[in-house]
Amino acid sequence: MSSKSATGYHLQCSGKAAETAAAHQDKNASIQAYFACFCPFVQRAWISLEYIGAALTTEEARAAGIDYQYVEVDPYKKPQELLDISPKGLVPAFRLSSNRSLHDSIILMHYLSSLTLPDKVNQLLPSDPYWKAKHLLAGQKHAESITPAFYRYLQAQDGDKQVQHGQELISSLESFEKEMHPDGPFFFGKDLSWVDILIAPWAIRFKPVLKHYRGFWPPLVSDQSRRFSRWYEAIQVHPAVQATTSTDDLYTDSYHRYANNIPNLSQVADAINSGRPLP
Repeated sequence: MSSKSATGYHLQCSGKAAETAAAHQDKNASIQAYFACFCPFVQRAWISLEYIGAALTTEEARAAGIDYQYVEVDPYKKPQELLDISPKGLVPAFRLSSNRSLHDSIILMHYLSSLTLPDKVNQLLPSDPYWKAKHLLAGQKHAESITPAFYRYLQAQDGDKQVQHGQELISSLESFEKEMHPDGPFFFGKDLSWVDILIAPWAIRFKPVLKHYRGFWPPLVSDQSRRFSRWYEAIQVHPAVQATTSTDDLYTDSYHRYANNIPNLSQVADAINSGRPLP
């Protein structure tokens, strides 16, 4: 299989993500994870799988139902095997045992966080009901602000619109920064959290996508005294993030069509252009 589609987006992971995908090819795994290598929504679910499973042996992961097979799929082609488990043909999606399936990145994160897991695993959400709710509220607030701002900025073709949407993105990131734990390095403190996983895939794409196509590199990232900069650096080196991140060229190539706002590109792009919520 070619590593690229005819229109330039990649069809195979690269770098450390390729190594991780290759290590998860057991067709008898508890979860068949239908992923696309370039998709940030996919990376949310993938980081979650790697983060939870980091402390488990293969046998322990299987017993907990957290072992997975990485299945690369082209969501723009919408093959029937994807439509069978995700009616709109969106990734990520999980095929589970007994002919069950789930889709949507946040729903998949909820599913993974609800599994009965050994005490030693990394948890996506705290067990305390209040703090669990606080994580969910913060995640919803910042994901609903940062994610669409990223796409509006990238898809804007008019110079004035690019300035406007670039400022909107910076404002969203500043709001995110203001609510971070003062010491960190992650949003709620020393450990990666639900909120970090929701936002990290777009932060990973700042350099290969926004800097490449829009020259975006705000003081929040470059000023090392900023709390956001420390968060950004911590995200870059976290093992679960690194294990699910491809080389820069994969993202640069795959987002070329977004940067040129090609019509009927994707359901996400169409939603941004029409002012609808993201699918």
